Amino acid sequence: MTLKKLIKIVVKLVGTSLEFVNVVFVRTSDRIFAIGDSHVRPLGGRRGVFRRHLGPMTLHRFGRPGEATKALASLRHMWPSRKEFRGGLSLPTIVLSFGEIDIRVHVHHQAKLSKVSELEIIDRLVHSALNGIAEMRKVTCARIIFLAPTPPTDIISSLQFPSSGSLSDRILWTRYFCHKLETAFATEGDRLVRLLDVSSNFITAEGALSDQYGDGNVHYGRAAARFVTARIKETAKQF
Repeated sequence: MTLKKLIKIVVKLVGTSLEFVNVVFVRTSDRIFAIGDSHVRPLGGRRGVFRRHLGPMTLHRFGRPGEATKALASLRHMWPSRKEFRGGLSLPTIVLSFGEIDIRVHVHHQAKLSKVSELEIIDRLVHSALNGIAEMRKVTCARIIFLAPTPPTDIISSLQFPSSGSLSDRILWTRYFCHKLETAFATEGDRLVRLLDVSSNFITAEGALSDQYGDGNVHYGRAAARFVTARIKETAKQF
């Protein structure tokens, strides 16, 4: 067995052990389930936080019929039983992380393809978010936090993170998306759904992700991720 394979096995065992500890020793009301794209990865490894990275999944896809249900199904044994839900006060929290890929890669391209403005494409993404959440509501009354996309950046060291549109455009699209989504949540009237936007703590004067808070690509670095996780836990207690 190679060292690389051995490390993978150890990492998997450690992750499984942490999930077991969380299921057994963390109350349902304190459980946080982070589901979504690669931006959920830095949130794992902390007591009470379960994460499910669904691959490079876009918000557009999340809004398609059946996708939100599949996302919940990925939690399997970690999800509270129906009996636990009946208590009312023992609701867990779901954190959704989608949209960064759409804004970075697809908005500009889809606007050209559809011959509409980029803001029209953003409006469609907001509807995708609402559709996915509405589908989740059919199977769970859990608290839902939609994590705002990480601020855009042009400081990218890997070719696996392409971008389309200028940095200033992507900053504008991200801000517009968060504003429209927060407004939509208020209009929908679901008291158990909130947008959490912590980006103002980690941006430059122009609104881009600050180098010192990034991971060298498109994600938050460790220090920022710890702050985000803490804010998620605080927000979950404020419902």
